[in-house]
Amino acid sequence: MSTESERIREQRRRAELTKVNSEFNNPCLKEQKIVYACLNDNAYDYDKCKFQVENYKVCKTFWGTVQKDRRAKGIKPTLPDPEDRESVKKEFLAHTPLF
Repeated sequence: MSTESERIREQRRRAELTKVNSEFNNPCLKEQKIVYACLNDNAYDYDKCKFQVENYKVCKTFWGTVQKDRRAKGIKPTLPDPEDRESVKKEFLAHTPLF
């Protein structure tokens, strides 16, 4: 039987999973925030934020490829939990040629 605190933690975890800008749903949240900060600091001049935007695009492409590969292999969840992503990333890069 689960304790009250375990139940509350599970409720919070499930609530976090439904958030759009959650690390659970967006493995590139850090890169996204960096892009937004750059754009805010530079009056939305994309030319001044090309590096940050490109880094974000690479991140999204990478994790999209990971999801596609895991889906094809029947691995669930297709997007690994945040605490597992570093190990999944290392394993994926060791066995899969980049784009």
